[in-house]
Amino acid sequence: LEAIGCSTDRCGTEHLLLVDKDPVVRETVGGLLAQLGYCVYRAGTLEEAHSNLERDSSVIDMVIVDGELPDAVLRERLRTFQAATRGGKVIYSMPLTEQMEPEPEMGLVVDGVVHKPFLIRNLAREIRTVLDRTDA
Repeated sequence: LEAIGCSTDRCGTEHLLLVDKDPVVRETVGGLLAQLGYCVYRAGTLEEAHSNLERDSSVIDMVIVDGELPDAVLRERLRTFQAATRGGKVIYSMPLTEQMEPEPEMGLVVDGVVHKPFLIRNLAREIRTVLDRTDA
């Protein structure tokens, strides 16, 4: 854990919303992040993601979203989430075959990107990097 910027017993206590249509990814990655100390909310559909953000955006620190999922409504909700006083963070999870960053015309600036398939340590490192980054 120390190699990825975490203490010896946990990576963090922040609240994360994991949005992925694949139930295996959602449960496996969500479970591993929970073992690292994070409070993980899970959403498998755009409707579930919208509902989680409407209901729990005041406690959610970061959204990790499958880059293939967002529609215009979710992108707008994520922009609002990022602009909020707490400054929510967004990480896109994208297939390695796609370009390195989401298309600018998607209208969303992401704070981090991980490429599928990813190792949990790489995702954990990206989460810590993004959460610990101070915006000047």
